[in-house]
Amino acid sequence: MKQWKFSIEDNPEFANPDFDDSSWPSSNIEGFMDSLSSVMAWDQFVWLRLTIQTDSSFYALPWWIYYYSVSPGEIYLDGKLLTAFGHPSPDSKAEVSPVFYANEPPFVMLPILEKKEKIVLAIRWSAHKTIKISKMFPGTFKEYGPNVVLKSTDFAPTWYDDINQSYLRVFFGAGLLLLVMAIQAFSWWYTGNSLNRGIFFVSLFLLIHLFVSHPHIFGYSVNSILIDTLLFNPLFLLLFMFFPWLASSMLGLPFPLSNQKFIMLIVIALSSLIVTVLFVGTTSWGYWVLYLGIMAISLGWLIQIIVKAYKLKIKYRGIVALTYITPIGIVLLAFTIQVLGNYFNFDLNSFLQENNLFTLLIISVYVAIPVLTTFYIARQNIDLLSNLSFMVKERTYDLEKSLDELKSTQAQLIQSEKMASLGELTSGIAHEIQNPLNFVNNFSEVSSELMEEVKSERLKVEGERDESIEAELLNDVAQNLEKINYHGKRADAIVKSMLEHSKTGSGTKELTDINALAVEYLNLAYQSFKSKNTGIDIELITDFDPSLPKIELVRPEIGKVLLNILNNAFYACTLNSHSTDPSKFDIQNSTFDIQKKPQVTLSTKNSGNAIKISISDTGPGIPDAIKAKVFQPFFTTKPTGQGTGLGLSLSYDIVKAHGGEITLRSEAGNETEFFIKLPVKAPSY
Repeated sequence: MKQWKFSIEDNPEFANPDFDDSSWPSSNIEGFMDSLSSVMAWDQFVWLRLTIQTDSSFYALPWWIYYYSVSPGEIYLDGKLLTAFGHPSPDSKAEVSPVFYANEPPFVMLPILEKKEKIVLAIRWSAHKTIKISKMFPGTFKEYGPNVVLKSTDFAPTWYDDINQSYLRVFFGAGLLLLVMAIQAFSWWYTGNSLNRGIFFVSLFLLIHLFVSHPHIFGYSVNSILIDTLLFNPLFLLLFMFFPWLASSMLGLPFPLSNQKFIMLIVIALSSLIVTVLFVGTTSWGYWVLYLGIMAISLGWLIQIIVKAYKLKIKYRGIVALTYITPIGIVLLAFTIQVLGNYFNFDLNSFLQENNLFTLLIISVYVAIPVLTTFYIARQNIDLLSNLSFMVKERTYDLEKSLDELKSTQAQLIQSEKMASLGELTSGIAHEIQNPLNFVNNFSEVSSELMEEVKSERLKVEGERDESIEAELLNDVAQNLEKINYHGKRADAIVKSMLEHSKTGSGTKELTDINALAVEYLNLAYQSFKSKNTGIDIELITDFDPSLPKIELVRPEIGKVLLNILNNAFYACTLNSHSTDPSKFDIQNSTFDIQKKPQVTLSTKNSGNAIKISISDTGPGIPDAIKAKVFQPFFTTKPTGQGTGLGLSLSYDIVKAHGGEITLRSEAGNETEFFIKLPVKAPSY
């Protein structure tokens, strides 16, 4: 088959098979593109003519003509228009560039021809779009010129196979990248880890680059060519520059540059590359020297980081090395083979496609990075969860041990509070029991003396004995015995009360007279107070409602409540009181007349469904800042060693358990009043 003949004139007669083109220059496609690149203008067209000498073997085969160009063209066979790709026009606005889709391939089958000695194939080609691209990207005119091939083999299988491979590469890779992005986005949002953020954006760049590198899946056109030429390599380079930074983040090693210098280097590198594309072209040595130089710097940093990781024996260093060094190695190897192939007549792309390796290579480069990185983070998280599980078990054991110790300490403190309460009660009882015991002792001594006098009187002779005196003495002894008996029973009642209070009890409720209970514990508390504070005199005021009904309650428990609050009331009176002991005064913080005798008031009231008990004192009051804390466990305002902070807390729990409530009213510097409200029909306890 002879070479093509071409002309840059535009004449419809050039399609006529009888037109004499002997004066036209002859060349192959590449040759005529070289000669046209400097002379073409926008309103000029290129005519290509090919005369084919035929014989019987030619007509025995089907023939296909393949046209691939960003500029439109019309194909004529023996003077008749066979097909048109796009719409060529001298008007730049009216011209329509061809767009090749999967269902609109860039080839056409020649029709069944009448047997002739020769046929003439003519192409009217508009170079306008190609000229425009070559001005934007120098050195690309020949690259985007018409690729016209006439073959006797069907183009369709190869074309559709390439399209299917492209779809497989793009959508399979895009699906994996989107999955990785979703995982990384969730991890980034949930943990705030900068590594997840980095992998998310790398995956996003890879996704964009994947579509940029396969623009023809959305149609091969001028726009897809521009996107491919302008963005393919810069985006690829941007990804490679991120690899060392990601590797250092994954391994926990410092990056060779600060973040500001690294960002500045990226901006300079990409700007230089884009400027080179626009003014020098992608086919110049300067472009590739710059491109490979930046890639070599990134590879050097990456190797430096990996070597340091191996020296420090950092975990998962092998995965990181495989993740980031492998893609750069593949690209550099492919580039080296491609360059050497130009000298040894070896086409790497054809070799990969013929052996179905191209798709595997592309997918591995695009998907291996985020997938392996995600696997690395997953392994880290698994190890972290394993460590956390062990730490949780260990911490749980420590907490359980601490809780047991706390419960033991709390039980001891509660027991201490109970013992302190019992001590207060015992002190009061000891003081209370002293009176009847004194009476018993006194009357016993007097009775002994009286009996001695009776004995002496009876030893006298009959005439000297005075029976009236003897009867009087015996009568006095009998009265003394009655008093001894009375005060003995009184002491017995006090002892029984003490034993009742000291018992842990079964929690059994019994009908109780609140007024009697209040009087009993008021006396006990006051006697206990007096035994320790002999120099302080407190006025006791009572106001009991006689209409109170008996209610069911656990008597010792409510007694403890009354005792705790009464003890606090008496203690408050020692802070500002008329005392002969100077250590009891708090003159600096006192806000009322210390000459006034302190008072403690205990009252009861029947409110229908409940009984109200009020205990007030004229002490210094409770500041507003601590009112809300007084019922909290272990909170106390008393000096160290004088209170456990459990008295009011236990009282609060006891009243709550009886279905009641306990509140307080206090004015700082004036007084404090506690209110206990118990239901007439209490819940089971």
